[in-house]
Amino acid sequence: MHQKLNYIFLLFFVSYIFTADKNICNHCNQLILNQWIVFEENDYHNNCYENHIAPKCSLCLEILTGEYLLDAWGNPFHKIHEADGIYCSSCSRIISEGVTQGGYKLDDGRFLCSLCQSNIVQSTSQINISKLKVLTLLQKIGIEGINKEINITLANRITLQKLAHKISSSQLKGFTKFSYIKSPFGNLASEYKIYILDRLPTIEFEAVLAHEYLHVWLYENNIELSPAEREGFCNLASSYIYEQNGSTFSHIHLDSMDADTHPNYGDGFREMKSNLEKNGWKTLLHSLRQ
Repeated sequence: MHQKLNYIFLLFFVSYIFTADKNICNHCNQLILNQWIVFEENDYHNNCYENHIAPKCSLCLEILTGEYLLDAWGNPFHKIHEADGIYCSSCSRIISEGVTQGGYKLDDGRFLCSLCQSNIVQSTSQINISKLKVLTLLQKIGIEGINKEINITLANRITLQKLAHKISSSQLKGFTKFSYIKSPFGNLASEYKIYILDRLPTIEFEAVLAHEYLHVWLYENNIELSPAEREGFCNLASSYIYEQNGSTFSHIHLDSMDADTHPNYGDGFREMKSNLEKNGWKTLLHSLRQ
């Protein structure tokens, strides 16, 4: 399971100052003879400000005056659009022609912006490339022995919730199914099937996959943890993938994970993160095996 992003709104103010004194416009470098506008401690002609400097609403494209809001990427919009704004379920950008070149409503009710749509994982070859990348990164921190042949299936949110059953939620992005099969020698062997939400951008897919692989690792090593410890530990893998990526997209997800209030995926993650920062991967993994 992977925590959905929380949308981040920041409040700013545009300040207008009118005066009869002379000054220099910070845009055209020409003398200002009458009134001017001060924005972020710079002086502008009215026309220079309105045509070149003034922040525009990402939705209606009108000049922003007074207080306005920002999405997680810093895209500004009027406060009146807050209730009816549509946000990408993956990157948290506000979906608009100007910001994301539009977007899509998926069959399971999610919204996906065109920027994320251009980078989604949807083919077997893409899954295999990401799988090998994630397993290689996990091996570097001591997570070894995960079978690279574990089946990975993409599913929409409705199907994923049905599979997860008791732990299903609208925020679910991954689920690992455990079962036993009888081997040719007559003994029971573990079988795993990983289901991941479809149409995720590559880095988000890989972060969710890493989380699910840690569930497999815990099971294979017969490690029993509380729900908070288990999900918190598995979220360390998602965090690790995002940290290795280092993009703005990843940092937004990392900030969301740090701010998550869920007792397992939030509190549990922060507790495990504190343990990791104090002891490192080697000691953490050793303590779990004991």
